[in-house]
Amino acid sequence: MLVALTAVLGVAPQWLRAQQGAAIRARGVPVAGAGGESWPQRPIRIVVPQAAGGTADLLARVLAERLEPILGVALVVDNRVGANGLIGTEAVKHAAPDGHTLLLASTATHAMAPHVTSSGVFDPLRDFAPVINVAWQTKVALSSTAVPATTLAEFVAHVRERPGKLNYASTGVGSSSHLDAELLAAATGMRLVHIPYRGSGQTVAALTTNEVQLLLASVTAAQGAIGAGHAPKQACWGSTCEPGSASSRRRTHRRRSSVR
Repeated sequence: MLVALTAVLGVAPQWLRAQQGAAIRARGVPVAGAGGESWPQRPIRIVVPQAAGGTADLLARVLAERLEPILGVALVVDNRVGANGLIGTEAVKHAAPDGHTLLLASTATHAMAPHVTSSGVFDPLRDFAPVINVAWQTKVALSSTAVPATTLAEFVAHVRERPGKLNYASTGVGSSSHLDAELLAAATGMRLVHIPYRGSGQTVAALTTNEVQLLLASVTAAQGAIGAGHAPKQACWGSTCEPGSASSRRRTHRRRSSVR
């Protein structure tokens, strides 16, 4: 899944789209904004349309920490949670296009949401301009330790013997974790009950306490539970199945899957 930084469409992309502003500023030269004024002139707000403590929130805070000494102003992370990212995304849409409000967008907000909601509150191409890709996330399928399965095939067989009896978690209706699980269920003939939560931290907690039996999440969100043995990893897809390896740091547009 792609996570990217975007700006309100207007004057903001003029100083960020080339992705050179930070490097110029690091040399002590002010970055020019619209009309020739220097940028930034005040603290910058990074809106994260997901809950605090989740993958997107952690990425935004690392980004803010690294950029503050370069840009010379505070970068404030603002979690605007709700409606699977629509509330935060719409808030940025209506912000002044002066470069001081940014959105940590993702595949869920800008590729999926426009097709699974009917509200039409924003157009990802018309209302926003891309700044830079921040990360590509490897995703994993995790099962509860209460399920007697050590492979994805065993998990599927277990669920198919109990149609409609087991649950899976997502970070909201229309989220990537929701659609990923539905695609997996459709491809394997599983019937599962969907339980949406407000953030990835809640979904992982629900899995470790057996409130749900399946979760499709990013390695970043799930690695604590995996490392502690609370959530066996059944399958993964992305650039690699191992977090932190050299190949996991390579960004690739091609999605590969493997079953362990």
